[in-house]
Amino acid sequence: MEDSNYKSDNIQDRSNSNSQAKIKECANELLNESKKLANEMYQQGKETVGEKVNDAEEYIRDYSDKLINKIQTNPLSSVLLAVGVGMLLSTLLKK
Repeated sequence: MEDSNYKSDNIQDRSNSNSQAKIKECANELLNESKKLANEMYQQGKETVGEKVNDAEEYIRDYSDKLINKIQTNPLSSVLLAVGVGMLLSTLLKK
């Protein structure tokens, strides 16, 4: 009787060991897949941000060029506008 209990306990221990090993293997696989996915998402985000920064830089360059051309085309108007904005800001900031 004791011998059959021992065999039964031994079989359960092996079964538990196999289950634990399988769970550990699945957990490691899930962890590796999660790492891959996180890395892919990071790379995509990095590329998207890089594209947006490049777009913003190009927009600022274009706008700056247009502004410089307007100032060079109409220097007197530009100076008068700057003086007017300066006076308005000084009046607002004094209050």
